[in-house]
Amino acid sequence: MTLPGPLGTPNRPTVAAVAAVCAASRLPPPGPRRPPARRRRRRRGAARAPEAAGFGVGAGLTVVHLTAASLWTGTLLYVLRVVRLRDGGREVFLRYARMAARVFVALAATGTASTLRRLPPEAALSTAYGRVLLVKPALFGGAGLPALAARSRLLSGTDARPPARVEPAVLAVIVALSALLTVAPDPRRPLF
Repeated sequence: MTLPGPLGTPNRPTVAAVAAVCAASRLPPPGPRRPPARRRRRRRGAARAPEAAGFGVGAGLTVVHLTAASLWTGTLLYVLRVVRLRDGGREVFLRYARMAARVFVALAATGTASTLRRLPPEAALSTAYGRVLLVKPALFGGAGLPALAARSRLLSGTDARPPARVEPAVLAVIVALSALLTVAPDPRRPLF
């Protein structure tokens, strides 16, 4: 038996049937209940560590860093596609170069701050995480070299596409290295 009303509204027979099934199977009734002890302990531990419980400095740095990395990579791929389709596009490259310079600075600043915050200086060469993390700025600088070469070629009036095509490959290596960082043991000791 159904009652008139909006779809998805539980009617009395449906509620009674669900309650009967729960009672027969000895399942607890749906609704708020007290969480198990291990979840309560986890919550108490999170309350002592504000970084894990809320939006802290580390989360803010990560959001800005990932947004800047996405902007750089996505815009570069889009610009290369537009330039290929338009067979030229000097003005598109110039606009991209201005934006990329700002994003490069944001990436360098947030990456450095995150590294200094997370990695103790003595762990830089003694841990796998530290060694992998030290390679990342070198690759990041390496990604800036094709960008500078493309910009200088652009300003001199020659074709900027060859060095700009190398840049996404270097960025892909940086992303792969970042994926490697997620599985390396992390020496946790946030400084701020």
